[in-house]
Amino acid sequence: MTLRTYHKWIAAVALATVAGFGVTAQAQVEDAFCGPGCDFDAQWFAPVDFDYNCLPIQKDCGYFFNYSKLAWTISGERTTIGQRGLTVPSEVIFPLTAFSEGTPPDPYQVQNGIQEAPPDATIGWGDRYEMGYFSCGKGWMVGVLDGPRNSSTAYYGFDSLQIGNAWPAYTDLALLATDLQGFPPGTGATGVDGSGVEGTRTIFNNIGSSWLSTSRNGFGSVAVNFDAPAGYFLGFRDYHVNGEANAPGPTVAGPGRVVETRTIVIGDGVDGTGITEVTWTADVDALADDLDGDTVGAFFVVRVDDDGDGVIDDDDPIVANGVDFDDLHLFNVFFDNMIVRSITDVRGVELMGTLELDNTHLPVKEQRNHFALGYGVRFFKMKDQFFWDGHGSVLGRTYVDTEADNQIVGPQLRAMWTRQNRKFSTSVDGRFMFGYNVTDRSMTAAMGEDLIPGGLNSLIMGRPTFSRYGAQDNEFSPLVELRAEGRYQATRALALKVGYTAMYVDNVTRASEQIVYRLPDFGLGAAGNQDVFVNGVDFGIELVH
Repeated sequence: MTLRTYHKWIAAVALATVAGFGVTAQAQVEDAFCGPGCDFDAQWFAPVDFDYNCLPIQKDCGYFFNYSKLAWTISGERTTIGQRGLTVPSEVIFPLTAFSEGTPPDPYQVQNGIQEAPPDATIGWGDRYEMGYFSCGKGWMVGVLDGPRNSSTAYYGFDSLQIGNAWPAYTDLALLATDLQGFPPGTGATGVDGSGVEGTRTIFNNIGSSWLSTSRNGFGSVAVNFDAPAGYFLGFRDYHVNGEANAPGPTVAGPGRVVETRTIVIGDGVDGTGITEVTWTADVDALADDLDGDTVGAFFVVRVDDDGDGVIDDDDPIVANGVDFDDLHLFNVFFDNMIVRSITDVRGVELMGTLELDNTHLPVKEQRNHFALGYGVRFFKMKDQFFWDGHGSVLGRTYVDTEADNQIVGPQLRAMWTRQNRKFSTSVDGRFMFGYNVTDRSMTAAMGEDLIPGGLNSLIMGRPTFSRYGAQDNEFSPLVELRAEGRYQATRALALKVGYTAMYVDNVTRASEQIVYRLPDFGLGAAGNQDVFVNGVDFGIELVH
């Protein structure tokens, strides 16, 4: 063998050795990143690479990010405004007396006027974010659910006249101080500038309650029935002008009508301007109607025939006074109008590990189906708010604001199936969470702003009453979620997605179902007796890096 031939063999052996080391080094690098295609290139808009079966070549590892815009509905409860199933007899306008002729009609039964109020299954918008990492069929994912927020508002009843019930506004936003007559020295308030004036009261612009509401004739249209102590809705009424010997007459106005407004001066402002106040009365002639027909007024005095002439006159002395409780009237609650509002807001976070099942051993020509399992933990939060506000009637303004904050956490299992067909793929993803629900509940209620205990067209015992309640409950609240999704691979890294999501949660608390319609102070009902169904469409993108 010549030297030249040796040179060829030496060169060949050297080349083979270098090549062998190169393959070994390359394999080590590839193993470190789990196979080829894990170079994390940023060619997001490069064309899709296909294999010999015309299927997109999927990366063996990498990071991914999913974003979906949600258009979901949240189911509502059939909410009744008022004590469910309770009926009350209607008001008797002309009671039967000893000298009445004929027979008056029997009262009818008044049921709650609003049998189905919000919440309704309105569409709300939200966002869902998912990000994670996969490698060799394994991976992890963090998901964030932001919304949707569903709200619905409804108005009931006829339009009513609204009369301002606030202090006048001052263009210079000046504070107004008035003497605190009858209050001890040192009583004062702090203004917006932080200053306090001893012996004075600081009044802000436009303070006051809600506007006064009055229907055309004082009779409202939105019936709400309440549970209450016996005799609670009794009171002295003034619906007509009393004639001679307190004889009845035709009805002039009901208990919710504002029949007088006037302006009075109760102090001087900083610039000499008086403070005005709107006052009103809800009676007709300021005399209680004589309902028992005994000609004696509801409030009377007893005189003694002191001179013995057999005639009781104004000169005879008063020896007693009394109240004719036979003139008490049973009032119904018919608000002039009512607004009902419901807001439901959902949020959530989940952390999942995933494992793709290896089905390459199956005897099929093209493997288009893929299966994956997952496990992890999840937090799901549903905040439910319900509010109604009624104006007018014998009570005056009455409102209730309830809130139920369901906070559910627990382990979660997942199963997913995917089928690929060229650039298109479909998937079905199911999840189940064993949820532990800590529910924070609260209610704020105010009843009877216009009530004057013992007044005309008011309740003999009722007075304005404010109440506030709170509670915390623990429930087992399982959650089931199902997603169906279609996906189009637009580029090597980007895909467009559209899908449908359905979610069912049991043993939750809805705010609308927490109200105990019991006067005068309402109450909180039992928790965890409702469920919720959330579903809708979602669309977005997927990025694989």
